[in-house]
Amino acid sequence: MQFWDDRAAIIDRLAADPLGNVVLLKHLAAYPGATRALAASEDGKTATLVLLDAAASPYDRATYPDAAVVAFLASESEALSRELLREVPLSGGAVFKLARDADRAALAGMIETTRRTAFHSFTAVARYERDPAVRVTRQPRDDDYALLAMQGHDRAVLAAMLAAGDAVVCAFDDLDTGETAAVCCAFVNHGPVHEIGGVFTRPDRRGEGLAPRVVATALAVLRENGHLARYNVEETNPASLRLAARLGLRPFLTLTHHAAPKAAIVV
Repeated sequence: MQFWDDRAAIIDRLAADPLGNVVLLKHLAAYPGATRALAASEDGKTATLVLLDAAASPYDRATYPDAAVVAFLASESEALSRELLREVPLSGGAVFKLARDADRAALAGMIETTRRTAFHSFTAVARYERDPAVRVTRQPRDDDYALLAMQGHDRAVLAAMLAAGDAVVCAFDDLDTGETAAVCCAFVNHGPVHEIGGVFTRPDRRGEGLAPRVVATALAVLRENGHLARYNVEETNPASLRLAARLGLRPFLTLTHHAAPKAAIVV
C-alpha cells in the first residue's frame, strides 16, 4: 500500500471526475490553508481523504460546533477507506461527509457515529433555454442580494466571485414594482462544475412557478459557457427536491453527514 500527500497531484487525479469528486475539489479550492489531502493506493485502486478545519467553514462552524475536523473521503476500495479513516483525528470531534457506500460501510465498522443529514446533488441532462423575462447579471441589485442572503449567501463572498467572472445571478422582476420576485445564483465549485444555489422566491409570489424559470435560465447560461451544472439540495427541503424533479435534473451524488463525538474510539 502506497501513501502520498502531494496536493497538486491529488487534485489532478480528482479532477479527472469533476462531478463525482466535486465535494472534495470544492473544499480544497475554497479552503487551501485549512485543508489537508492524503491519498492511498493498492492493486490499481485509489482512495483520497480531505481533512478540513471545521472552524474555517461557516456552515460547519454553525451546524457542527462540537467538531474540530470535517473528513471527506472518496475511495475505490473499502480496505483503503479503512486505512485513511485511521488518519482522521477524533480527539476534538469529527464529522464525516461520505458519498460512496464503501466509505459508509468502512466508517460503520470502525467508529460509532450519528447520521445527521444528507445532501442530494443533481446535474442537467436536457437542453435549457433562457427565459426572456429573467434578468441575467454579474452586477446584482440590492434587492437581489437581500433575497440571496435569505438562503445564506454572503454578499461580500458572492460579490468577489461575480467580479472574478466565477458567478452569475438570475432574477425575475415584479412587473408592477420592478422589485426582485425570485432569484438564484450560479457559482464555481471547481473547474467546469458550477453550483446553482440561493434559489428564493418572495413569499407573496410563491406558487407562480418563478423558481423553475430562474433556475432553468441559470442552467442555460451554464451550458452556454461550457460548464457542468450542480444543483445541491438537503434532504429536508422537499420544495427544492420537487423543483429538481420538475426540471428533469439527474441525481449523481448523495453526501451523508455522520458525526462522531469527541474522543471517539476507532475499532
